[in-house]
Amino acid sequence: MSDFIKKEAQLDGKSVVAITVGSGGTGNAQKALKKLILDRKANLLDVRSLWLMKPNDESRLKESNVAVAVSMAYAWGEGIAKQMNAQ
Repeated sequence: MSDFIKKEAQLDGKSVVAITVGSGGTGNAQKALKKLILDRKANLLDVRSLWLMKPNDESRLKESNVAVAVSMAYAWGEGIAKQMNAQ
């Protein structure tokens, strides 16, 4: 993904959201992704991390963590779409 963003992605002036998915420790990857996107002169709307193993929502521990992550990603996307439509 990093090589694609560095070499191929045409992001200059485009609105972008960055999502990092991992087992639980995504901090460094998220920072690196954010830097890559900003270096390509994109308009970074939001950055989030979701996890496969670490709980994404402590109030939903009885649900599949992956299902929780998917529902959170959809809700995040819907929220961003509403913001974009309001502009």
